[in-house]
Amino acid sequence: MTDVSSDPAPPVEEPEDDAAPTAAGLAGTSVIDSVMPVVLFVGLYRLAGLPYAIIGATAWSVKTAVMRRRRGLKVGWLVPLVVAALVVRGIIGIVTDSEAVYVGTGIAGKFLIALGLVGSVVIGKAAVAQLAPAVFPFPRSVQRHELYRSTMAHLTLGAAVYYVISGLVDIWIYNNSSIEGYFVIRLVVGWPLGMVGFAAGFFYAQRRLNRIPGFVGMQSLLEDMTERKRGQG
Repeated sequence: MTDVSSDPAPPVEEPEDDAAPTAAGLAGTSVIDSVMPVVLFVGLYRLAGLPYAIIGATAWSVKTAVMRRRRGLKVGWLVPLVVAALVVRGIIGIVTDSEAVYVGTGIAGKFLIALGLVGSVVIGKAAVAQLAPAVFPFPRSVQRHELYRSTMAHLTLGAAVYYVISGLVDIWIYNNSSIEGYFVIRLVVGWPLGMVGFAAGFFYAQRRLNRIPGFVGMQSLLEDMTERKRGQG
């Protein structure tokens, strides 16, 4: 797809979307929400066994997804899909009472996500383009720009690569550690890996989208979101 650095005519300015998400719903997963499923899994695994460990970790993860939706993160079908996937994975792990099946289901999910991301680009509806406005309140004029669409397609493919790498790392960790070690090491490795991935995507989008006439820039959007969050605090 050919990048377009400018439109033939200046885009018509439109007011910000009234349905733009509030900053309260944009905070993402907190440190506690990332750590607690692992703490619950390891603790309950030692005290009561695999089924209870799965129930505890799944319950907290579902709670986190639901609370994120209630805080205003408007991502349509994504949260219900995540909740359904967590519940189905938990049920499969409990029914089989197998560490390998429970872990393998989660790893397989990452590869399926990667496949879905690639597929969304192939059909011309890049997943990141659909979800990004729920995180950053891009004006409608920016979302219609060809450079926005191509950038989001690139980021979607980048996210697919990230999930593949993450899945491969998970396989290596599982094959070289205990089940408890798997979740702890994956948390320690996954946190910085995710932060690096987000930062890379953010700066890539900033460099390309700043070429769109009238766009205030990713940094300005981020600062505005931060200020709104403070105001609501």
